[in-house]
Amino acid sequence: MVRRGYVVSNDKGLSVNTPVLTKEQHRALKDIFAETSADIAEEAVPAIETVAGILKNHVPVHPKKLAGDMAFFRLFEDTVSAPVKALYERKYLLPYNGADILPTTYVVLQ
Repeated sequence: MVRRGYVVSNDKGLSVNTPVLTKEQHRALKDIFAETSADIAEEAVPAIETVAGILKNHVPVHPKKLAGDMAFFRLFEDTVSAPVKALYERKYLLPYNGADILPTTYVVLQ
């Protein structure tokens, strides 16, 4: 766990290197994001189909079967990366420096 970064070992002992939430906190966090996530997903499906169609008309034959995946990653940049960058620039998010909390991992206590 230490080697993979989930636990930090230092002179003070061991500590979990990720946010730890109770079930209630996790449920509240999910509730906060539920409506916005559903709205984004609803808008993303037709957008991915549109972008995939455009890509299929403009890429060589061999990557055409990947057009849907390429469209997804293009929209991921717009819907996830761009807002995260804006939040970082406004100091709402702290940069990940590789030694702190793992950015996509959390623990929910049962």
